[in-house]
Amino acid sequence: MRATTLERVEVFTPERSVPIEDLGDSLGLRKYVVRMFRNIHGFDRVHEDPELDLFGLVAAAGERVVRAIPDPGVIRYLLFAHTVPDVTPSHIDAADVLDRSCRA
Repeated sequence: MRATTLERVEVFTPERSVPIEDLGDSLGLRKYVVRMFRNIHGFDRVHEDPELDLFGLVAAAGERVVRAIPDPGVIRYLLFAHTVPDVTPSHIDAADVLDRSCRA
């Protein structure tokens, strides 16, 4: 039986950050929701890169994993943990898109 082990964890956060208030309107957040993010959750800044879409943001961490492994051919799985149930429309397989992107 082959064991699967977690060998590496990577994250990616864009360098640029903006105050949550600057994004409230474009994200459709009411002012009380923005205040809740800031005052209750301590979420006062959002890191963003306008040049990257969801896949670019996630693939950056996956690419770091692939580059750090001496033989990327041994990688069987790249895991992506997200906090919302649906990150793409149903006709797009996010895992497949990310796999091809990270291994390119």
